[in-house]
Order: sequence, then structure tokens, then C-alpha cells
Amino acid sequence: MTIGRVVLALAAAGTLAVAAVAAPKPKPVDPRKLELLLSWGIAHLDAQRVYRKGAAGEGVVIAMVDTGVSGDRKKLFARVSPYSTDLVPTRVHGEE
Repeated sequence: MTIGRVVLALAAAGTLAVAAVAAPKPKPVDPRKLELLLSWGIAHLDAQRVYRKGAAGEGVVIAMVDTGVSGDRKKLFARVSPYSTDLVPTRVHGEE
């Protein structure tokens, strides 16, 4: 079973798996950063609390299960894991 299918299976089961990995302490995040101000998820997840402790997200691998991600997002698709799985078997990453 590939990593992408494992993530898909977890998502389908409604289960969220989180793994903690030791990483060097990042620089503090400026809470006035535009990214933080525009993202509803930051407040929803209470991420400011962990940002104040110095977490910045470097070295984090995320899983994304979404039907609305546009393939023209080069910064996103340039970093897609080769172990990921697309649910449309005839499409390659970045293709609409």
C-alpha cells in the first residue's frame, strides 16, 4: 500500500494521524504576517499558540485530500511527493 493510499484510507475513515518529528527550533513567526492574517484556519486551529512557542512549520510533511486544487499552482505541485496518489488515474500532477 502506498503512502498516498494510506493517507486516503485514513481520510476516508475520518481518522487524523499526526506524527511528531524532532526538528531544530525555528525562528519565531511574526503574527502580523499576511499569510497568518488571511488564513481562517490559523485562528480555527489556534495556531497562534504554537507560533508563539516558536513553531513555524519547517520540515513538516502534510497530506492533502482535495477536489479543488488547481494544477497551475507551481509552488505547490513542484513539491508534491512522488509517493502521492491521484484519484484520477489518467491524470498527472499539475494537470487539470
